[in-house]
Amino acid sequence: LILNDTIQYGLLTATRHANGRDWWILVNERFSNRIYRLLFSPSGIQKLDSQHVNIALIDGLGQAAFSPNGEYYAIKSSYGLSVGHSLDVFRFNRCTGHLSEQIQIKNEGSAVGGLSFSPNSEYLYVSYRNNIFQYFLKSSNIDSSKILIANVDPLFPSYTFNTMQLAPNNKIYICATNSMKFLHLINYPDKLGADCGFQPIGISLPTFNYASISYSPNFRLGPIDGSICDSLGINNNPNCRWRSEQDTLDPLLMYFHDLSYFEPSEWHWNFGDPVSGFNNISNEQHPQHLFSTNGTYQVCLSVCNANACDTLCREIKLGNSHSENPEILTQIQVTPNPFSSMLYVGNTSPLGNNNCIFRLYNQTGTLAREYKLPFGITEIDTKDLPPGMYFWNVESHMEILRSGKIIKLNE
Repeated sequence: LILNDTIQYGLLTATRHANGRDWWILVNERFSNRIYRLLFSPSGIQKLDSQHVNIALIDGLGQAAFSPNGEYYAIKSSYGLSVGHSLDVFRFNRCTGHLSEQIQIKNEGSAVGGLSFSPNSEYLYVSYRNNIFQYFLKSSNIDSSKILIANVDPLFPSYTFNTMQLAPNNKIYICATNSMKFLHLINYPDKLGADCGFQPIGISLPTFNYASISYSPNFRLGPIDGSICDSLGINNNPNCRWRSEQDTLDPLLMYFHDLSYFEPSEWHWNFGDPVSGFNNISNEQHPQHLFSTNGTYQVCLSVCNANACDTLCREIKLGNSHSENPEILTQIQVTPNPFSSMLYVGNTSPLGNNNCIFRLYNQTGTLAREYKLPFGITEIDTKDLPPGMYFWNVESHMEILRSGKIIKLNE
């Protein structure tokens, strides 16, 4: 038995010790200002002395998380209409495991939800069932820095927001408060306001997921080099990782996102496109490049700091049409089949809002329905259509992305 107390459920979270090996685990006592500190090392789990913070924490549903750099700790919790919900933000000392500089932001009402930090640890995203807000942690007044990022679509009130998780690809995934076959998505959480790229129904799931998302601490956090706790001889040797995405309008324009970890301080990109001249190289962390023509390019990123360098090269193939992209099969879905009074078209493709058009034809080739598809689910009333076989396609910029056939039954 490690700890015997009435602790708040569902908020266990961890971050790496400043020595680069061990782990700090925090959990708070219910309806109290006491927070327990656990240290996980090769010797096992050790319970250290607890800490009493300045303001008591609200007990209830919610989520706790450390920032990727381990410098912040935040708790979002709620407990009924009479108590409301609160957001508590602390500074965290990775050497001692102590919290400081508590800020508590209270809101009225009852709202489940969660939170997640941006990859650069500068922004905090908080969901309140029907809304998602962004807070700027370096602001002198964190509460006043709040920016509304997303509202639940009134046409789809069940597509709510719950707990979140920052993934290794530096995107934030958000589950709903109920049973759904999708996750919402924040594509660029290091950017301010609407530029963070919130995408409702950003990824389809193969089965229903009920109000939950997997949790993983940041395994890509190393020691604090040169600190009093840097006693194990572990260095932050950079590990190079990156991803890319194609512009939705110009197929030769690519956006590159650095995912490297262990504190790189220099970035050196080579896009393998010497025809582009000086634009063939970049020292930006997240550059973009307009390639000269269709073809196969070897793109390399080298990252360095005072300890070491690391390089990762990959091939980029340009010239494929969108319809040749296998992800389109999961990004555009038409259900159910067979259908009766309603047809649902799901669109999570990256082609932009209302840039996709859905068309439904009867067996004689007569157009029966035509809709511009926003991100998410489009409901199509088909009560007046006679039973039989129908053909559908989804087009974007004069190109057929997907097509199929579907059967209408008698109601």
